[in-house]
Amino acid sequence: MIEQKIASPIQETQTSERKKKRKIADPLAYYHEHYSGCTRGQLQRRDQSLYQKLRNCSLLKSVPCRATRSLHDPLAYYHEHYSGCTRGQLQKKDQSLYQQLRRHNVLREVPVQSDRMFADPVAYYHEHYPKNTRGELRRKDPALYHKLWRKGLLDEIPLQNG
Repeated sequence: MIEQKIASPIQETQTSERKKKRKIADPLAYYHEHYSGCTRGQLQRRDQSLYQKLRNCSLLKSVPCRATRSLHDPLAYYHEHYSGCTRGQLQKKDQSLYQQLRRHNVLREVPVQSDRMFADPVAYYHEHYPKNTRGELRRKDPALYHKLWRKGLLDEIPLQNG
């Protein structure tokens, strides 16, 4: 009988998984030369070993966390791109701009929620949510429900239909 030698799968995987290690004397200079402008997340996806080398050498702080938008006048940018948005809407749409406005102490220039029901919340309820129970109102319009609760007016809203 003729014996055939079959290469062990363990030996094949060991030889194929060997990698050449690159020697990087200055990982930060290497980053600037090959990946300048990449954020930390992008670098981690593109070159995991360089990312880890920068991290281990405490140099990761030199790599930007994310692309930043530098605005000289964030309020002008708000008026140009988000005019009419309330603070809450702006915070959901553009958190970075919201934070820049806050840091520059001009967030007060952005309007807050409209006063749709603040004059008489019970009248607003009867006009827009007639025959809705407290539970339905709480699900459909939490802000109105909260306003009625804070003013002690929930007794004006029925617990059940009928």
